Amino acid sequence: MKTKLAQFSFILWIAIATFIACKKDKDKEADTTVALAGNWKISKYDGQALQSPAYGTFSATSTSSTGGTSNFVVSFNGTTTSKESDTFTVSDNNTKVTFTKTDGNYTVLSGGGTWIVNSVSSSNLKMTSQYGLVLEMTK
Repeated sequence: MKTKLAQFSFILWIAIATFIACKKDKDKEADTTVALAGNWKISKYDGQALQSPAYGTFSATSTSSTGGTSNFVVSFNGTTTSKESDTFTVSDNNTKVTFTKTDGNYTVLSGGGTWIVNSVSSSNLKMTSQYGLVLEMTK
């Protein structure tokens, strides 16, 4: 009887360990990032190249597979800086983005309605606002 109880306990222990190991793997798979996550340099703002002293940056961090936080900074003269911090939500397989302003003195992202992600790769990002403003960025 002790042998059967020991065998049952051993099999039960292996089953529990296997269940826990499988659960951890599924948790890792669910941890995805949004396509626009990263640190970007704005190369064109509304079709115009940003040339020194003008500059712009956009950084986006995923907090889930459907959203995150972002920071947008732009200066058209190298002196006056406009900033906007947002939370954002992506939809339609990372092709649409909606920003909600959380801080800053600028509203270009949050004021742009739903943005369309025209293209995104490991080194380029192009987005168009609901109102036609186009931002092109590189890493």
